[in-house]
Amino acid sequence: MRNVKQYQVLISAPSDVKDELEAIYSVIEDFNRGFGVYNGISLLPVHWSKDVFPQSGGHPQSLINSQIVNDSDFVIAVLWTRFGSPTENYDSGTEEEIEIMLREGKQVFLYISKRAVNLDDVDYSQYERVKSFKDKYKDKGIYCEYNTIEEFSKSLYNHLCNYFSKDIKKDENFHSQSNLLIKVSDGKNLIDNILFYNTNYANSEVFSSLIRQITEDIIHINNINLPEEVEEEDNSTPSFQGSIKLKDVNLNPLFSSKNYLLRPKKVIISEQDKKSIENFVDKYNLKKLSNNFFELGNLRNEISVNLMGRTFYKPVGTDEEEEKYRKICDLLFNIELFEQLKEYLSNIDRYKKIWFVLANEGDHFDEDITINLYIPKGKVIMKDDINEPSTVTLDILKSSISALFKPPVSHILKEYPDYLIINNFRIDNPLMSAEEKYNQELEEFWDELEKIFVYEVFHSEECDIIQFNQSYLKQHSCTNFPTFICLKDSIDEIRYEIISKYCNKKVEGILRTK
Repeated sequence: MRNVKQYQVLISAPSDVKDELEAIYSVIEDFNRGFGVYNGISLLPVHWSKDVFPQSGGHPQSLINSQIVNDSDFVIAVLWTRFGSPTENYDSGTEEEIEIMLREGKQVFLYISKRAVNLDDVDYSQYERVKSFKDKYKDKGIYCEYNTIEEFSKSLYNHLCNYFSKDIKKDENFHSQSNLLIKVSDGKNLIDNILFYNTNYANSEVFSSLIRQITEDIIHINNINLPEEVEEEDNSTPSFQGSIKLKDVNLNPLFSSKNYLLRPKKVIISEQDKKSIENFVDKYNLKKLSNNFFELGNLRNEISVNLMGRTFYKPVGTDEEEEKYRKICDLLFNIELFEQLKEYLSNIDRYKKIWFVLANEGDHFDEDITINLYIPKGKVIMKDDINEPSTVTLDILKSSISALFKPPVSHILKEYPDYLIINNFRIDNPLMSAEEKYNQELEEFWDELEKIFVYEVFHSEECDIIQFNQSYLKQHSCTNFPTFICLKDSIDEIRYEIISKYCNKKVEGILRTK
């Protein structure tokens, strides 16, 4: 049985960093179970809220110092917007605890949050003290800044590992090391050969849901019975077709008493739109359309002007007429969404996908890992090769596109830990045109792909080289690659290289199809 050395860890944090406090306990637990077990180290976290007992006499901070601070081996301190309450000698308890540690030559892990905050919740006097404290220590190199809780947790874990790695003394008969290699998942097991993983996104539940919605729309429209209007034919006034999609109208040439375009016109579902609905109903064997399904009664398109001064045709009629028109519009949209989304996802399903896994079968963690994949030239599909979504499909795809390329996770296969963090905060402008709104949402779509396609691609005469980095991999564990590796065609083999901090030589291997 190996000897275990225990270190007492002081946690110092004001009341506004509750999420960070939970993250610290979680990181220490993970550290103890992984790095600590294999290196004979155990961290004991202490915090005044849990580990200080009532004691009479003395200033509160002095009692905290005597009970937990002075006996602690190092401190993890976090600041955000609050600095804390003054003590006898310092502006806050956190500052005093840090100064005690520095004075005694003990390690200080100081983190300062750059997370967004609700300005209404900020005590500016407290925040100014945080800024002054930060300026005081900016040249001493003892603090690290972060933007998210995930980033904080990752940094803290890596810093703890790096700190204790320096002091680990291994037994002469104990040679702990990592053992990195690349495997392929077939969805159930890890194998040592190339296997193309099949996705079936084009038959996912979203399409069943759309079919149900389309069926409901058809039933609803069937139940709205409007009599067919009979009116005298006017050869000078054409029927207004294609009115499902409202379009801006330039009125400048229309202001003439003789111009028929200014008169209200009967709304008629275009033959193209009728055909779209009928063909879809036949194809998927849906509810039969009623005889007057496309009859809109006396619904008329009248010219209207919006707040932006733009003119458009507005359907005007009875409540039933307008409701039926809206439902037909909804039906046409859902049909178009169904067909375009199915085509888009079918295209992704056709990619040749390999579900790669990075495994560490050794008895020591590893970090600062670089992976190179050597793939036959012109075969790999990267972010820029993915099709741009249409206007209809953009909204649903921008929120789900990254999930389509990320491999599933399990209790064995963990998610790649180093996805990019992209600040895509944008302010919606209600005055934006439809084109401007589409372009903004399209940018958000590409941002989502940018987060997961963390690869760099290099080109040689013989092949394309895909390279990416992974910060850390625990012993006896596996993580997915950032995405499926997507190819245009099948290939026979892929050569790989792995370079890492705790492996004394480059790992090389070849994966082949059976």
